[in-house]
Amino acid sequence: MSETAPAGNSRGPHGASACCTGHKQGGPTPPSLDSMALLGAAGEVLIAHCGETYRLRRTRQNKLILTK
Repeated sequence: MSETAPAGNSRGPHGASACCTGHKQGGPTPPSLDSMALLGAAGEVLIAHCGETYRLRRTRQNKLILTK
C-alpha cells in the first residue's frame, strides 16, 4: 500500500513544505540587496514565508538575526 501525505503537508527536497520547492542548488545567482534598503530606519523587517512570519533584524553589534 502506498501512503500519501495529508493535504498541505507535502515536503520538498530540503524537508521544506511544497511552497518552497523552487530552491535549487547550483541555480542562478540570487539577487543582492543592501541591508539598509531592506531593513530601513527601523532596523528590522517581517518576512512571510510558507505561511510563517519571520523577523530579520540588525543587532547592536551590526549583525543580522532571523527569528521565527
